[in-house]
Amino acid sequence: MVVTVVTVVTVVTVVTVVTVVTVVTVVTFVTVITVIMVVMGIMGVALATKVTTAKQTTIQSRLLFLDWHHDLYDHRYNYQKMSQ
Repeated sequence: MVVTVVTVVTVVTVVTVVTVVTVVTVVTFVTVITVIMVVMGIMGVALATKVTTAKQTTIQSRLLFLDWHHDLYDHRYNYQKMSQ
């Protein structure tokens, strides 16, 4: 009888410890993976925003240069036309 009680208590203790360790390990793993994915998502959005802003800035600067070049060409053309 005493051996049966000790065996049951030992089995219940081992099963409880194994279950708790397994649950804690799985929850920790899932939490770490979730945090990593959230951080990578935030970094991805930040990088995409930065790249988009850089592209827009590059396009705007090119358009400004072309506009300036076009104005310069117009002034030269008008000056030559007036000189004739």
